[in-house]
Amino acid sequence: MIRKIFILIFTLLMISVTTTGVTSDMPYNDVRWGDDEKYLVKKYGSPEHEFIVPRHDLVGIYYSGIERTYPSKNPEFSQILIKEMFWHVHDDLNLTCWLHSEDGKWVVISYVFWPPGAKF
Repeated sequence: MIRKIFILIFTLLMISVTTTGVTSDMPYNDVRWGDDEKYLVKKYGSPEHEFIVPRHDLVGIYYSGIERTYPSKNPEFSQILIKEMFWHVHDDLNLTCWLHSEDGKWVVISYVFWPPGAKF
């Protein structure tokens, strides 16, 4: 019985430490699905680069987040326009957001925070 209580307390302590570490390491992570372009520019400033391409041009692991909205295997989505916006947020942090047009606004469908130099 004491062993089970010890394991439970240890597990709760580890969850608490892990959750605290994640939140404190990612102070910029307030991007949400559905945020619009204006919000992103207000929060992060003008992107270092941005471009608009059809969905079929965005393939590979770097673009895997787009799959949930526009699966690459579905030909219906191949010509959907996607906007990519990129920011160098901090010395050790980049942000890339992918947006689609919804009701005349560009809104987030996927994003990734990643360290400079990461290999995708």
